[in-house]
Amino acid sequence: MINILYPVLLDSSKDLGSNYLTDPNGVFEGSPLSLDATGQVSKTLTNIKVYGLSFVPANKYRDFSAGEYGAFGSGKITAVLSGIVQLYPNTYDLNDGTSVIVPLWVSSVDTAAPNIPIYVEIGTGLLTDGTVSNGNTLVGYVTKSPAMNSGVLELELA
Repeated sequence: MINILYPVLLDSSKDLGSNYLTDPNGVFEGSPLSLDATGQVSKTLTNIKVYGLSFVPANKYRDFSAGEYGAFGSGKITAVLSGIVQLYPNTYDLNDGTSVIVPLWVSSVDTAAPNIPIYVEIGTGLLTDGTVSNGNTLVGYVTKSPAMNSGVLELELA
C-alpha cells in the first residue's frame, strides 16, 4: 500500500503493458514501474530506470488501473513520480477467508538508516538497500525505516 505525504508529480497518462497481471503476479500499490520501448509501464524487473511507484494496484487480486485514478476502461495506471511516500506491505483478503500479504521490500530494508539509497532488486521487483550492480534502478532515499516507523517505509523519491 502507498500513502503520499508530499506529492510533487503524479502521472495517469501511461498505459499498462499487456502482461501486468502475470509478470510476476502484477503491479501492487508501491511497486516500482519502468517505461518500455513503446512508452507503456510495467513492473521494474531489469536494470532499467525507474519511472515511479504505482499509486493503484493492477494484479490478480485487485485491478484499479481503470478505476478512480486511471481513466475508467482505459487500462492506464497512476504513478507517483516524485515526492515523499509511505509504503506498507499489501494485504488482500481472499474469498476462502485467508489473507495474502505481499511485501514491497527485502527484509534488510526494515532496519535501513535514513538517507540510505533504495534500489529495485533485479528479477523480483522488490525494493532493496544492498550494494547492487543495478544502479539504474534507484528509487529514492530512506527518510524513516520500518523499524523506526511501525512497519512503514518512508522514502523520498529520487
